[in-house]
Amino acid sequence: MADLESEIRAGLGNNILERGKDVMSQNIEELESQAMDLSLEGRARLAKKLLLSLDAPSEEENLALWVAEAERRLRELREGRAKEIPAEETFRRARAAIS
Repeated sequence: MADLESEIRAGLGNNILERGKDVMSQNIEELESQAMDLSLEGRARLAKKLLLSLDAPSEEENLALWVAEAERRLRELREGRAKEIPAEETFRRARAAIS
């Protein structure tokens, strides 16, 4: 691995990297062409899925976000910047808010 990295850093691997970019570019161009051949409804469905995929975190990202949130909340509790609320009180407040 270090040899390949050294080769790339020395500029000898630029051809490999450029070929990879060319293949990726060709694949994207093919996908774009195929997408444009779809009906209006098909393009709209595809566009919606693609846009939603940009907003939705992956399972790993979602887990990392929840872990970070849990750590933040625990830190705030330990530092006295937040207080615990019993579940009964939380549920009472929630019921009152939707009644």
